[in-house]
Amino acid sequence: LANQVDANAPKPEGNAITPAIGDQLAIPSGLPRNLEASVQRYGSATYKAPAVTSIDSNGKPTFTLTYGK
Repeated sequence: LANQVDANAPKPEGNAITPAIGDQLAIPSGLPRNLEASVQRYGSATYKAPAVTSIDSNGKPTFTLTYGK
């Protein structure tokens, strides 16, 4: 069943996209270097502030995850 293709499934449209290669991201000194360090640093100070927001297909927020104390 895993290898069967649904004939009624929508077909992809448009061209395939590739990521653009840009300049190296410069992180100023004093800022956390990764997501885990950021959550630990800012979550303890602002535990009711939004950390992550999920957006539906219409661009409206559907769920907001806040920092935990």
